Amino acid sequence: MSLLLADAFEHESLKAAEPVLRTDVPEALSRQLRWVHSSEVLDIAPLLRAESCS
Repeated sequence: MSLLLADAFEHESLKAAEPVLRTDVPEALSRQLRWVHSSEVLDIAPLLRAESCS
């Protein structure tokens, strides 16, 4: 099963979180998702950045 990023953004469970697309790639919303992160941590971004890894 494939899912486009635009379709994921329109899903009710993700749409409720008001996601923000932060890219300047014009075709980003038409790309197929390969993986997603799920977490109960509200401020997860610093944990996902490469520079935070040691």
